[in-house]
Amino acid sequence: MGLLLQDVKKRISDVVEDKKEAVAVTTAIQEEIFLEMGIEPGFGIGCLGKLNSASENDKELMIGFYKFLASLVGRRWHVKKLS
Repeated sequence: MGLLLQDVKKRISDVVEDKKEAVAVTTAIQEEIFLEMGIEPGFGIGCLGKLNSASENDKELMIGFYKFLASLVGRRWHVKKLS
């Protein structure tokens, strides 16, 4: 099935428009992505948390990390949109 970028944007937009906390939605999206990658969601989210905690003061590293993730996920979403 796969996540589509437009679906993710809509899910987050809906939460923001309703003035609700987006954390639950973004966590659910992360869990879905990890499942698609074959990674147990709790483990993947735990690793992201550790990375964020260990590197929270390294803004350049975190920006680079998220750009890298976006490039990987963006390619995957792009392929899924075409199929």
